[in-house]
Amino acid sequence: MNTSIKNLTKVLVLGSTFMLATTVVQAAGAEKGCMLKQQQIQKEIDYAKNYGNSYKQKGLETALANVKEHCTEASLKQEINEKIAEKQQKVNERESELKEAQANGDAKKIAKKQKKLLSAQQELDEAKKELSTYF
Repeated sequence: MNTSIKNLTKVLVLGSTFMLATTVVQAAGAEKGCMLKQQQIQKEIDYAKNYGNSYKQKGLETALANVKEHCTEASLKQEINEKIAEKQQKVNERESELKEAQANGDAKKIAKKQKKLLSAQQELDEAKKELSTYF
C-alpha cells in the first residue's frame, strides 16, 4: 500500500471518528458551542492515545488548550460562518467553471468540473452541519 493511500485511510478513519463523536455527543444531549468542541477534541485525543499516535495527540492537546483559553460562543459562531462563506464562494466558483466547460462542450472537462462542484457542495454541507451541531 503506498503512502498516499495510507494517509487517505488515516484521514478517513479520523474523519469518521470525528463524525461519530459528534453524533454520540449530540445524542447524549450534551453541551453546545465551545463545550461541545472541547468534548470532541478530547474524544479525538483519546482515539489518538488508543492508537499510539503521539504526534496527533500532541497537536490535539494544543488545540484543546487553545479552545479552553480562547473559545467564546460568538467567536466560534463567527469562525464557522466564515467557513460557510468560504465554502459557498468555492461552490460559486465551481459552478462558474462548470458552465464554462459546458459552453466549450468538452465532455472530459465537464465531468471533471462536475466532480469538483460536487466536492465543493459536500464541503459546504459539512460546514453548515457544523454550525447546526454547535448551535
